[in-house]
Amino acid sequence: MSDITQEALNQRLDHLERQNRIWRFAAAMGVIPLIVILLAAATPTGIPAELRAKSFVVVDDAGMRRAVLNVTNDVAALYLAGSDGVDRTWFEVAGNEPRIVFRDSAKRQRLILGGFTLSLTSGVTELRPVSSLVLIDADGRISWKVP
Repeated sequence: MSDITQEALNQRLDHLERQNRIWRFAAAMGVIPLIVILLAAATPTGIPAELRAKSFVVVDDAGMRRAVLNVTNDVAALYLAGSDGVDRTWFEVAGNEPRIVFRDSAKRQRLILGGFTLSLTSGVTELRPVSSLVLIDADGRISWKVP
């Protein structure tokens, strides 16, 4: 090959390499802003001031329901369940009457604090005041109550 053609080929190759570098740089400059925009859109913008729902359910690692916060009809309630999924503790406000209920593994109410309707085994029904505390034994009989 003559020196003239070799020289022309080298110049042409240098020109193509320079164009290639320019195109790669331009492509990178176009992709970087796109990545920044996508990352900015994916990051949370902050904590919302308010979250609204009628019910929230919290589950453990096994997917078992362990807590429920909900409002149904006239009752706002937080129910806490044991590892077996049985509601053990209730915090409720029915109308304007607050109450706390503890239940055993057989789902029997064992302690009730607050206003509620108490049905006795004798067939009598008592309307308990908000200041009421009732302890119930394993057989369902009242072992202590005040007032």
